[in-house]
Amino acid sequence: MTQKIENFSFVDNLIRLNIPIGISYGSDLKKAITLAVQAAMNIDRVLKVPEPKCLVREFGDSTVNLQLRLWINDP
Repeated sequence: MTQKIENFSFVDNLIRLNIPIGISYGSDLKKAITLAVQAAMNIDRVLKVPEPKCLVREFGDSTVNLQLRLWINDP
């Protein structure tokens, strides 16, 4: 290649990461969600705005499946 390639669909550097987390049914669900969000907030790379969120995604065979959603700006 001899010319610069430009990606016109690339708008900004914001990337949302979805991290799956499984916890046992006997676990404290609210505490697990709080700890997941706190852990994400302690990572310098994770953006504070929009803030990380943790959601219940599904009830699996042996775990409650959560999803931690966070944003970074340095893909």
